[in-house]
Amino acid sequence: MTGTKGPGTGEERVLSLLGLVRRAGGVAAGADRTLAAVRTNATEIAAVLVASDASARTSKQITDKCAFYGVRCVKLGADSSVLAERMGLRSSCAAAAVLKRGPWKPLCDALGGDEQ
Repeated sequence: MTGTKGPGTGEERVLSLLGLVRRAGGVAAGADRTLAAVRTNATEIAAVLVASDASARTSKQITDKCAFYGVRCVKLGADSSVLAERMGLRSSCAAAAVLKRGPWKPLCDALGGDEQ
């Protein structure tokens, strides 16, 4: 998904749906919460989103953990402040786990179909 920008793109659709999914209780926001969710509840995660400006260490931790547990991981073109803003958070957010709760299916469709 890296490199897609602008209205109408898959990433823009994902970001527009992210706030709705979060309000429905379907997002674990932040790198630590995302890692914890993958470790403890991998089967309940539809996808993990990683901000473009997440540190190399954070990106590696999350992508490695997702690969180990078989969780879909998507690197966004949006940075951590945009990711947080779209979820209605006050501080930046390097990653978010989209849980299989609430309206998660349209978000995964915008990512290119849901997996698992």
